[in-house]
Amino acid sequence: MASCHVGPAFPAWLQSQKNLGNFDLTNASISSYLPDWFWNITFDLLDLTLSHNQLLGRLPDVLTYSGVLYVNFSYNHLEGHIPLSVFNVGILDLSHNNFSGHIPVTGGKSKSSLTSLTISDNKITGPIPSNIGESMINLYFISPSGNLITGSIPDSIGLLKGLEVIDFSKNNLTGSIPSTIGNCLWRLKPLHLNHNNKI
Repeated sequence: MASCHVGPAFPAWLQSQKNLGNFDLTNASISSYLPDWFWNITFDLLDLTLSHNQLLGRLPDVLTYSGVLYVNFSYNHLEGHIPLSVFNVGILDLSHNNFSGHIPVTGGKSKSSLTSLTISDNKITGPIPSNIGESMINLYFISPSGNLITGSIPDSIGLLKGLEVIDFSKNNLTGSIPSTIGNCLWRLKPLHLNHNNKI
């Protein structure tokens, strides 16, 4: 249903749908808050796309979706912190919103299932997590460009040996490029570090 006009309210009929595998309301002229019931749906979704609307609100601290491979909430007006539970999907695009706070990461031996993370053009602050290489071992694409991220690129980035794209541009990063990033070079294509402080 991409590019179909279903707004401005979020479609209530979704509550009665069963067995949805792919849900795409891209550019659907929705300009309302995401309703509470939306976060409790029990579809076996593989693809959840709500990009290019004017959605308002925050992501809940706990997302109950399981098995979702692709989530795209880009180009909306969502705000607040990014909950760690949203990192349990495969491909995540939250770019071009108003998210703030730090990049969340798992602790201990927990690993994220993320393979692609796009959180560019938000209001994310704080450093790149020092253990990003241990907690997001499956990443091949990462783009937090156009935020307010500070600090230096952590050495653990070199543990992400499947990385193909890194875009840390347009932030407030400082320091030098860690030598460990050489572990990624055999697959790495673009490495965007432009428009930072001193890097």
